[in-house]
Amino acid sequence: MPNMKKIKTKIKSVSNMKQITKALEVVATVKLQKIKKQTENYRDFMSDFLKIMNVVRFKLNVLNTNKLDPMGRRLIIVMSSDKGLCGNLNSKLFKHIFQKYNDIKDNVDIFCI
Repeated sequence: MPNMKKIKTKIKSVSNMKQITKALEVVATVKLQKIKKQTENYRDFMSDFLKIMNVVRFKLNVLNTNKLDPMGRRLIIVMSSDKGLCGNLNSKLFKHIFQKYNDIKDNVDIFCI
């Protein structure tokens, strides 16, 4: 009889392991779906961002080296976030940009979007 008890314990143990494995598979599937959605959102964002940059490049001819300002002026385009709770991020971004170019502020135009 002790053998029968060990066998039942082993069967129950294997059954529990099967349930745990199934639960982990479900969790992994949910995480994978979440990452896929984030990747799709990122792809959409990058597509829109590249469209905006192409419009800026072609409309303003900013990247055409033949038309550089003889005074050596620079245009810096800063793109900030408008999603919720990003005020601190935007604040630090603007502070960094203004500190970096403060010494040559007469030769720099900063355009914030």
